Amino acid sequence: VALAIEVAFTHPEQVRSVADLAVAARMTRRSLDRWLARVGLCPARTVIACARVNAAFRLVAGGRIRVAEAALLVGYTSSRSLTRDLSAVSGRPMAEATRVSKDAFVATIGRRLVRRQPGVPVACSSY
Repeated sequence: VALAIEVAFTHPEQVRSVADLAVAARMTRRSLDRWLARVGLCPARTVIACARVNAAFRLVAGGRIRVAEAALLVGYTSSRSLTRDLSAVSGRPMAEATRVSKDAFVATIGRRLVRRQPGVPVACSSY
C-alpha cells in the first residue's frame, strides 16, 4: 500500500482514481479504505485528491505552467475541478495557496491525510 501511495504522489497521472490506487496496492477498493482507516489515514479518495493537488501545486507554484494545463496533466478534466479539490484539501483558494511556500503546502497536505486517531473516522471529509 505504501508503494501504491508513493506512486500516486510521484506519478499522479498513473493513479487517477481509487480503483487505480486499489489495483496498485493489490486490494479491493473497500479493503484499501479499511486498511487506510486502520493505520490512521484518510480514505483512498482523499489520498488521490491530495496527491493530484500536490502535483498540480508543484507545477503551478514553480511558475512553469498555468492552472488549466496543470489540471489536465494531473488528471483533472478542468481547472474548476482542480480548484475545487485544492480548496477542499488546503482550505485555501488557488490564488492564496500558490503564495505559500512549498513546505507549508506539503505540511497542509500531510495534516489532511492523517486522521486524529487510527481507526476513528474523524477529520476527513469525503468529496
